[in-house]
Amino acid sequence: MPLWALALGALLGLLATLWGGRRKAPRGPRLLCRPSALALHLERRCPALRRAPAGWAALPALQTLLGVAGPAPGGLRFLRTHLQMSDGGLVALDWAAGPAPAKPGQQPPPVLLLIPNSFGKVTRNLSQGSQGGAKCWLRQRGEPAPLQQQQQQRWRLPLKLGTSRPGLRAALPSPPARSWPCRCPQLCRLALLHGYCPVVFNRRGHNGCPLSTPKLQPYGDPADLQEAIRYLRCRCPGAQLFAAAESTGAGLLLSHLGECGSSSQLAAAGCISPIFSPRKWFEGGCPWHWQQPLLLYQKAWLSRFATALGEVLPLESFFGGRSLRELEEALFCQAQGWDAYWESNDPLRDVDEVAVPVLCICSQDDPVCRGPGNGPPRELFETNPYLFLALARHGGHCGFLQHGLRGSCWSHELLLEFFQAAADFLGDEGKAKGAGAPAARATGAGEACGDVHGWRRSYTR
Repeated sequence: MPLWALALGALLGLLATLWGGRRKAPRGPRLLCRPSALALHLERRCPALRRAPAGWAALPALQTLLGVAGPAPGGLRFLRTHLQMSDGGLVALDWAAGPAPAKPGQQPPPVLLLIPNSFGKVTRNLSQGSQGGAKCWLRQRGEPAPLQQQQQQRWRLPLKLGTSRPGLRAALPSPPARSWPCRCPQLCRLALLHGYCPVVFNRRGHNGCPLSTPKLQPYGDPADLQEAIRYLRCRCPGAQLFAAAESTGAGLLLSHLGECGSSSQLAAAGCISPIFSPRKWFEGGCPWHWQQPLLLYQKAWLSRFATALGEVLPLESFFGGRSLRELEEALFCQAQGWDAYWESNDPLRDVDEVAVPVLCICSQDDPVCRGPGNGPPRELFETNPYLFLALARHGGHCGFLQHGLRGSCWSHELLLEFFQAAADFLGDEGKAKGAGAPAARATGAGEACGDVHGWRRSYTR
């Protein structure tokens, strides 16, 4: 059979699949959770739960590829802030340019913290783009580190790039301001339209963030994220703080929620295509044809820091690794074993302590998390009143596309509806109990940032 006939047959089969998917209306996702007043409120206030991704979403591999490297609609501008950690390391916060800040007397806009995956790859579904400048936030030398002073923050005003002052330790400045198209503005753009202030959290060495110390962030160690959240709470007093993560980045968010419990300083959180059993996934749960691009991407990223990290890490074993487990062991298991590493980095190790509403969005045809034990633990969502699982039939891994390639994602619309519904419910609950809506105490620089949750929760009445 000639080659053109095979190509024509494949094209006709693809068109038939797409046409059949469009004619057959997809069923809405299943919401798995423990019955509660909040669950009923979410079902009423989240219209996205009554619809599903587009019919052509029955192609999970295509959904995943488009979600990772598909075309992005236009560009966004970001302002980068480098944040210095207690050990001298740096993380970067990219602030999306949006409407003017709230005027005095107005309610400040809610802040949405976006956490990319653990490989540092910011997909088109989150947000990363042009940096319209840089700020250098300083901490006075000799002050206790934020993790050691129990939320006593003393942040100084930004200095101009290239300047210094005696007694101050500055974060490394960003490169000169540049402008390039944003590759993944989906959730960030939609959040701006809904009145949020989106901020992207970049780990040490990821997405242009300098690596100032020979230390990388383990899979489920939320120490840097917790310090960044406390900084956001102090910089945006009175604003509600939400967080969203995708893929392996959800492990960092779930670790923070479980470790901090009711002191997480988040009003609600969401995870798109989280990996609930990362150890099994690293040991062989990721299919080979998806694992190889991740290996190449991670090796290319770490090659930038080979000189600095070569003195403390066995980079020969890293660059010679043929699996995700070998790479993870080379980076983080030099002073401890594989079992001990996951005892302290499993994202579900303290999941029973989660005390804020969390929505996890997954698909049954996820091509990246296939195999026994890699799916969502349904019994966890059926017993924990704070965890909700939206399980769609189709959508791939971090895909869930609808309205064409340049339209919004169904998962993003559902996530923002969930945040609004959860905030409204908790605010009404607080008013009914006389505690008021959840809001942070107004603090300024140099004041203590106390517990922002001065209200009681009642999700299971």
